[in-house]
Amino acid sequence: MSRKVYIANAFSLNMLEKFPAEIYAKEVSMREVLEAVKDGAISAIGHKETADFLTNVLGIEITTNRIQIKLGKEDKVFVIVIGERLPEGKILTSEELMEFKSKIKFILVEVNYPD
Repeated sequence: MSRKVYIANAFSLNMLEKFPAEIYAKEVSMREVLEAVKDGAISAIGHKETADFLTNVLGIEITTNRIQIKLGKEDKVFVIVIGERLPEGKILTSEELMEFKSKIKFILVEVNYPD
């Protein structure tokens, strides 16, 4: 089984393959994200504006790809997080995302399934 690397704009417990699961999450730099995804991460970015923003700030093509993720053992997902809660239903434009750039964080989520 090969390890998969994803980039996403959200994390959900629905992404877990099974339970029990141990979840490890830590903030990482944009440089760490770029190093990890430049060689072919699977995009799970559901909004074109977010994909365009990531393409712009990372300097590599990130496509819109509204897929469901099931994280296997040793898979990891880099999640883009805006540091404040947006109004219900609000989808940011690429320009608005640039305004939030200083509040955007990248979180690395890794999952382990105890045997």
